[in-house]
Amino acid sequence: MGTEATLPDGRVLSYLDLGDPTGTPVMALDGPGSRALGRAAKPAAAELGVRVIVPDRPGFLGSTPQPERAIVDWVADATTLADALGIDAFGLLGQSAGTPFALAVAARAPDRVLAVALCGAIVPLGDPGALDGVSGPMKPLFVLARRAPWALRPLLRLTSNPDKAADRALKDLPEKDRAAMERPELLALHRETTAEIMRFPVAFAHEVRLVARQWGFDLADVQAPVGLWVGSEDRTHPPGMSARLAARLPHADEVHVVPGAATFGLIEAYPDALRFAVRR
Repeated sequence: MGTEATLPDGRVLSYLDLGDPTGTPVMALDGPGSRALGRAAKPAAAELGVRVIVPDRPGFLGSTPQPERAIVDWVADATTLADALGIDAFGLLGQSAGTPFALAVAARAPDRVLAVALCGAIVPLGDPGALDGVSGPMKPLFVLARRAPWALRPLLRLTSNPDKAADRALKDLPEKDRAAMERPELLALHRETTAEIMRFPVAFAHEVRLVARQWGFDLADVQAPVGLWVGSEDRTHPPGMSARLAARLPHADEVHVVPGAATFGLIEAYPDALRFAVRR
């Protein structure tokens, strides 16, 4: 299950500590409730000499719920965890709905952040045109979160079959994603993390609502270098979304498009993303 840290208000934050324990630290922030990014990046991190901290945001796994939280509230939790671990400065590795939480830390705690690497990034989904080019199973949830957010929680409770959800994500995969899911350890990780996420429908629904509206901070305040990687076949957070986000960030690097990949196939980009996050 990992380790826990107690926050000043008495809440508990659970987390994993992976990779090289003596390496430069990177905090990995994935989509709602998922530890998949940090776990999948663990082999590359160990090889590169990078330490990966994978915190569980409030309401997921062992982290205490925080029902009224906003995205920017995550900044205090992230920096408090870093303090508890004796970490001064760290990189950020974000993916999918982890994007705003990573960028919020960079915007509000600039002295703590080395750089931000984003894989399959999203833009504020409340913006006009934010869902242009988006398809796949998450789009209906994003639309519902914008139009009828009150309906998200009961819908997720009715559809919370982890095996079916994991199988849906494996349909019609592009080349590199298919190859990734033929690796038994990655397929097992996908099924495990899907089951973990779906154990917490209340927290999941809350995070979908958070990313579907304005994020509560100015993207222009992100002064750290930001690198972006996205699969050419990604339909949940397509390349155009990364390009729109990069255009709004003061110090964004080029958007690296991985041919033949959607989400699972991005695993080949994790070494480059980790190097960027620690500025090597």
